[in-house]
Amino acid sequence: MKILFASTNLPDPPHSGGAQRTELLYRSLCEIGSVECVFLLPKLPTPTEQAALQSKYNIKYILTTQEITDRVRFKLLHSVLPPSVSSDIQSFFQAGRHRWRPYQPVTRLFRNLGQYDLIVARYLQVAATFDLFRSDQLIIDLDDYDPDRLELRMDRSSLYKQLTLKRSMHFSHQAHKKLLKKVRYTWVSNPHDRKHPGLETARTLPNIPFPDFLDQRPKKTAPPKKKPYFLMVGSMNYSANVEAVDQFITNCWNKLIESFPKAEFRIVGSNMDEKQIAHWGAHQGIIPIGFADDLSSLYNNALAVVAPIQFGAGTNIKVLEAAAFGCATVLTPVARRGFERHLIHKESCLVAKSDTEITKYCSDLLREPELAVRLGRNARAEVLRYFNYDTFCTSVHTLCQRALAG
Repeated sequence: MKILFASTNLPDPPHSGGAQRTELLYRSLCEIGSVECVFLLPKLPTPTEQAALQSKYNIKYILTTQEITDRVRFKLLHSVLPPSVSSDIQSFFQAGRHRWRPYQPVTRLFRNLGQYDLIVARYLQVAATFDLFRSDQLIIDLDDYDPDRLELRMDRSSLYKQLTLKRSMHFSHQAHKKLLKKVRYTWVSNPHDRKHPGLETARTLPNIPFPDFLDQRPKKTAPPKKKPYFLMVGSMNYSANVEAVDQFITNCWNKLIESFPKAEFRIVGSNMDEKQIAHWGAHQGIIPIGFADDLSSLYNNALAVVAPIQFGAGTNIKVLEAAAFGCATVLTPVARRGFERHLIHKESCLVAKSDTEITKYCSDLLREPELAVRLGRNARAEVLRYFNYDTFCTSVHTLCQRALAG
C-alpha cells in the first residue's frame, strides 16, 4: 500500500510537540504501508539537515511557504516604510489568507493523487495548499482548531494585533467551514474540538509522551533531596510559552521567592535567545537553561512542573511528559485542555484559574513535598495507562482501514 504523508512540521529533531506528533504519525503509518513524505516549511533546512532527514524518512519533496507569501508581498510599502511597519501592514491585509488556497506550482507536483491508496495531511492548511481534497481517501490530522488558537490570543494582544487577529480568525473560520465539508475522515487531539461544525464525527487521536524520550523514565518515590525547584519546558520561539514565563515571574514568582528564598525556577526550551536569558536570569532564583539534550534528570529532580499557559489550542504534550516522569504539575485550564478526564484537580494535578491560585499551589508544594509525590504518582499511572504508543497506533490504524474501505 502506498501512502502520501504531508505536514508543516518536520518529524526530526523531536524537540517540539508538533515534531513529536509528526514523527509518531509517520511511524504508525509505516506499519501499514510504504510512506512518501512532503513537508511544507517556513524555510528550507540546510543541505546537511536535508541529508540527515533523507537518511531517516522517505521524502519526496521539501517545500517552503516563503514562495507562497512572496507572491503577495507589498513591494511598494517595503520601499517607502521601515521594515517593521511595512511588515505589520502586510500582515494585516494578508491575514493568513494564502494558507487556505491551493497554490498552483505545488498542486502541479501532485496531479496524480490516484497513485496513492491513502493520503494523510497534518493540518487543514497543508490539504488546502496542495488541494488534497481531490482524493476520497484523505485523512486530515487537524490536531488543533485554528480559530480557537487565534481567539485565545485576542485578550493578550495590542490593539493593532487584535485587528490583525480578527481578520485572521475571519478567514480561518471561513476556510474551516468550507473545507471541512470536503473531507470525511479527521483526527483531533482534543475531544472538545468535536463541537465545531464539520468535526462532529472526528476521531480523537490523543497526543502522547514521546516513547523514545521516555524509555528511561524512573518512578518517583520520595521528594527530591536537592534544592527544590519548579520546572517549565517549552520552545521559546512560541509566544504562548514566552508570555507564560513572563507572567509567572511577574505575578507569581516574585511573591514566592519572598517566602521561599531557597526555591528555584528553571526554564528549559529550544530557541531561547540571549535577551530572554539575561532578562529572566536577573531575577532571584531563576535559572534559564535553554535547550537541554537530556530532560530526564531535570524532570526527575524537579519538585513540580508549572505550565501557566494562557492561550493555545489542541493539547500540551509537555504536560503528559511531566506526568509520565511522575512530576506534580501546576496547570492553567488552558494547559489541561483535553486531559480533564485523566488529570484531576487535587488528585493528579493542581489546576489554577488565576495567578493567585498558581502562587498558592506552588507554596503548598514547597510546604508539603509529599503532596507533590502523591500527585505525580497518580498522574504517572493515568498517563501510562491511557496515553501510550499502542493506543496511538490503534487510533491511527483504525481510521486508516475505515478510509481504505470507503
